[in-house]
Amino acid sequence: MLELKNLEASYGFLQVLWDVSLNVDEGEFIGLIGPNGAGKTTMMKTIAGLMTPKGGDVLFKGKRMNTVPPHRTTQMGISYISESLNLFVDMSVRENLLMGAYIVRDRDEQLKTLDFVYELFPRLKEREGQLAGLMSGG
Repeated sequence: MLELKNLEASYGFLQVLWDVSLNVDEGEFIGLIGPNGAGKTTMMKTIAGLMTPKGGDVLFKGKRMNTVPPHRTTQMGISYISESLNLFVDMSVRENLLMGAYIVRDRDEQLKTLDFVYELFPRLKEREGQLAGLMSGG
């Protein structure tokens, strides 16, 4: 489903990723573990289309993604959210979740996806009316 082939990425002259290869099959979960500066964020940004690879390939469902812009990767189901606070703190939990579904134009489909999220995380359903800024990060 997702494949990295000899991926290389850099910030200007500073190369961060060298020859990274990875294969993630449908239904499989992986974790990226490493110290600060190891390239985890760079790899995720490159997969999401926020950075263009210096070399190698990012493939998703067999399609080469190296030059696909971020708004298109999001439509395909790939996105990157940094670890910093990325909430609309003055909006409810429900409103924040629906903001994440803005790319889906069909309102019924948005609500169906919201119900799916609530199935996965029932505590969010309990707190859907609460301001997101009052939620704990833990």
